[in-house]
Amino acid sequence: MWASGHLEKNKRLTSGGPYRWTRNPLYLGSVLVGAGFSLATGRLVLLVVVAVLFVAVYVPVMRREEAHLEQVFPGDYAAFAERVPLFWPRAPKRDETPSGGYSVPRLLHNREHWTMLGWLLVTGYLGWRL
Repeated sequence: MWASGHLEKNKRLTSGGPYRWTRNPLYLGSVLVGAGFSLATGRLVLLVVVAVLFVAVYVPVMRREEAHLEQVFPGDYAAFAERVPLFWPRAPKRDETPSGGYSVPRLLHNREHWTMLGWLLVTGYLGWRL
């Protein structure tokens, strides 16, 4: 939800919030939540499934999005990609200036609140089952 409140798809290159640390905070969050839920079930096979799905789904999507953003923001995206890692986060350098702030209307526009509802439902289910 933090990332989605900063993201203005195809309008500006987002470099504020979690986008200072990684170019794909939404995907990173999804993988971490999936891995966490898998571990919470005690079934390591689910962790393998999450890893395989990540490689099969998210890696190609990230590559397509990179090509798209390079077309939409020529030059700017290359400089951004030079400063910020594709997936695994790193602390931003002091001289990096973030762009844009957090916005609840932007979060709702990006429909990420539905992800939070899913997270709450799965968390509730695991709490009930464990």
